[in-house]
Amino acid sequence: EILTKNYYKDYFNFVKPNGDFKRVFIGGVFKGENELESNDIIFLDESVAREIFGIDENKATDLVVNVANPLEIPTVASKIRLLYPDTRVITKEDLKVSYQNIFDYKSGIFLALFIVSVFTFFIIVYDKTSGLTSEEKREIGILKALGWRIEDILTEKFYEAFIIAAVSFVIGLALALFYVYFLNAPLLRDIFTGYSVLKPSFRLPFVFDFQALFLIFFTTVPIYIAACVIPSWRAATLEADEVIR
Repeated sequence: EILTKNYYKDYFNFVKPNGDFKRVFIGGVFKGENELESNDIIFLDESVAREIFGIDENKATDLVVNVANPLEIPTVASKIRLLYPDTRVITKEDLKVSYQNIFDYKSGIFLALFIVSVFTFFIIVYDKTSGLTSEEKREIGILKALGWRIEDILTEKFYEAFIIAAVSFVIGLALALFYVYFLNAPLLRDIFTGYSVLKPSFRLPFVFDFQALFLIFFTTVPIYIAACVIPSWRAATLEADEVIR
């Protein structure tokens, strides 16, 4: 009831430096899929913003300086710093470097997670291709003793590996979707949004990239199937009594 009573639907009251209220009518709200970029943005007319913050017409918080010769930008920036030591001078190159460092930091974390995942996957593949366990060899030997052909054994191993890989892929995909869209990606979300306690809450928009999904599927499932079928083929070409022993 309290939230409903104090929730602004048609207008918002800003408090000016002198304590008065400035009522501004709400023209629109950003769509949900843009919440990650626009959750802390308010668009106002310049005159209204000056009135709310008490900034005179001849004053500004940010100034843009256009330099005709790009080679003179560092010199002009240095002169501005010398003339106005209490100002912060930022060039386009500084912004690019800053954003690049942020993206490199965030991408580096995901790159580390990706490398760990790939390394773990290929350890499993290497373990499969290095040879079968004694139980698996005994199983193949028993099947050959019962009259199974090499083609039958390979078909059975193919379906077995495919079912395991496909079910694991679906379970992993479901857990990933649950982690991101139902749990709202704890820990990983803070990497992109920061750790400020004042940031407003938002929901991540649902995005399903089929191209990336197919890429992950066809770069993992066939490799696992091959890692299971090839050792089985090697064992199936031997005599049944030799495999059982």
